[in-house]
Amino acid sequence: MRFHPILIYVLLGSAVITVVLDHWIDTFVILAVVLENAIRRSGKSNSPQLKYNGIVKLMLIISVEQEAGIFQQ
Repeated sequence: MRFHPILIYVLLGSAVITVVLDHWIDTFVILAVVLENAIRRSGKSNSPQLKYNGIVKLMLIISVEQEAGIFQQ
């Protein structure tokens, strides 16, 4: 599977928007997703277990934000 730069551009654009809106936690989460994606794509490690672990990490970050009252829908 190839690296899809359009998705990365959308995420980076979202990061810029969240900076402008002073949503720093959201910015860091978005940038962490971009960084993790870049690391995984460079290492060619596409095993299902690694993908599952990444999803679990992201869900944990969101749940911590919800508990702290930072994440708003």
